[in-house]
Amino acid sequence: MRAIAGRNPQLIDEFARRFHDQGLYSVSAALKKILLKRILSEAGPGEQAKQLELLMASGAGLRRCTPTPIPSGAIGRSPGVLLHAANDAANRGYLKHAERLLRRAEELRDELPVGKRVASEAHYRMRVAQIRRTEAAGRSAINFARYDSYMTNTALLFTGQILVPTEPNRARRYFELILAKGSEPSWLYRAECMFGLAAIVLRTGGKVEEAYRKLVFAQYVNSLLNHQNSPHPDMHEKLAIADLTASDLIVHNPAFAVLSRHHRTALRREAIIESGLQRELLADLMLIRKASQFKSPDPAEISRKKTRVLVLGPDADNMQLLREIRDYLLIEGYQGVLVKEEVDSGQETIDEKMVRLAASCTFVIIEQSAPAGQINELNLLVRSRHTIAILHQKGVQATWMQADLSVDYKGVEYFPYQRSALLDEVHRACRWAEERVAKKENEINHIYPWRR
Repeated sequence: MRAIAGRNPQLIDEFARRFHDQGLYSVSAALKKILLKRILSEAGPGEQAKQLELLMASGAGLRRCTPTPIPSGAIGRSPGVLLHAANDAANRGYLKHAERLLRRAEELRDELPVGKRVASEAHYRMRVAQIRRTEAAGRSAINFARYDSYMTNTALLFTGQILVPTEPNRARRYFELILAKGSEPSWLYRAECMFGLAAIVLRTGGKVEEAYRKLVFAQYVNSLLNHQNSPHPDMHEKLAIADLTASDLIVHNPAFAVLSRHHRTALRREAIIESGLQRELLADLMLIRKASQFKSPDPAEISRKKTRVLVLGPDADNMQLLREIRDYLLIEGYQGVLVKEEVDSGQETIDEKMVRLAASCTFVIIEQSAPAGQINELNLLVRSRHTIAILHQKGVQATWMQADLSVDYKGVEYFPYQRSALLDEVHRACRWAEERVAKKENEINHIYPWRR
């Protein structure tokens, strides 16, 4: 802190942002306070308001501390300050007050010029998801945040938490997508994801050992880094505490009564030491190196395959459409994979590269409205028995010779769309593919004797 505080304002701001994105909100807020003092004496009102908003953004993460003081009159005239104040109130569990602040911010946003309103849209959508907690709000937040990695992870996390009580299996995917990014998300977000996955295991009657290891992960990270996790309303059906923590579940959840003291100690060792968590976390904490190979307590469960979807189509002439489909897949909790944007291997043909990528994804989406190389790719994938959702504009096919594949192949389905409703059809395609993949896995498990 002392070393950074004496540097120029731009460098202080850069370090403050880095600490914020890593979940170290107390350090970030302290640096922003130093920066704000300088700016109050040197800069104009516009820059002062901007830095006040940044200070409040970090201060909102410090739920056990005194709220960030707001200059007199600032909260009433700035939508940005109001949104940060709503964030702070929501994080402290004052949801009714947060809703009032959000409504006031919405009124002021309506008076803004279009350019300024668009520039703050992602921030606004994030607060709507956080406070109103609907799936639609979460999906909208992901859509508007997708160009910023930190905000994308925040929106994915909110959406997963929102879905836990009603659709735990879909919620799981959002947490797994964040964890599949390795060391890119902050330790705070990784801990939050492990907490969410543990809550899902407990809700769905999974193995208590698995839930216990995940909770120990979250507890260890939050304790060592002194993180203040976000509130978890409705995350557990038996414990109705809004500020539910990993420690609360470990101590009070009756499911863990079956675990002996010796068994719990062994599970803690697996979660903290044998998983590599302690080594990686301490390496990050001591700034020895950037933790580049994060290993979760149960790496088999957080496989990249579960969160990846291969997107194929006429990529020579309509790459923008494929990128749009990829963006819509992110809203569904998936990482879209485009063949052209993946690294080539010298000895691979294009077909071999595509087959390799398909094998690393949970299912395939093909845009089939114009004749191109995906016609041949579809033939290869059908023979390999992949799960394939085919998007095409209504009344249009790349070739009518492939318009009837779903008659003979259970793993193929067609989704005609109008251009303005592509997002809705991607949503339908994902729901169908998820059901198909789950049914296929269940049927195969009954056929193969070694899986029973």
